[in-house]
Amino acid sequence: MCWLNDNASAVQAICSVFGIVGLGFYCWLTYGIRKASVAQQKAAQGPMIMFSFDKDEKYWMIKNYGVGPATKVWWKPGERNDKSPDWYDLGAIAPGDFSDLPHHGRPEESHLIDMCAGGARIHYSDMADNHYATWGIWKDDAFNQEWGAIGRNSRLGTC
Repeated sequence: MCWLNDNASAVQAICSVFGIVGLGFYCWLTYGIRKASVAQQKAAQGPMIMFSFDKDEKYWMIKNYGVGPATKVWWKPGERNDKSPDWYDLGAIAPGDFSDLPHHGRPEESHLIDMCAGGARIHYSDMADNHYATWGIWKDDAFNQEWGAIGRNSRLGTC
């Protein structure tokens, strides 16, 4: 017992180091749980809008293939994310719902018959205000699309 009394400060220092390491490990695990919870929330409420061609009616539209509603939906011709006057506000799209693609070049018709040669881009949000984009471009006679989350500041066309 004399040894413990003689080395009490060293034992306390070692216990403090183990406590700090344990706290760091606990924080790391809690951060992982937080990331998983956010990913689960996005997956449970996330919209996914893609361009779709209606073979019967022969025109392009967009469809929400996700499980949550898409809000603040904007689209424009051209797959690049640039500041252009060609952004069009579509409002909101429910899961499984379609929307036509209006364009100022054809005000009497709301259908997009031919997809733009430079592709097209859509920006939208989910109910938790997470922002997403879908963009597509022609390559080898196929319209290839990509989808992903974007930052709030990289969202253009919603002024």
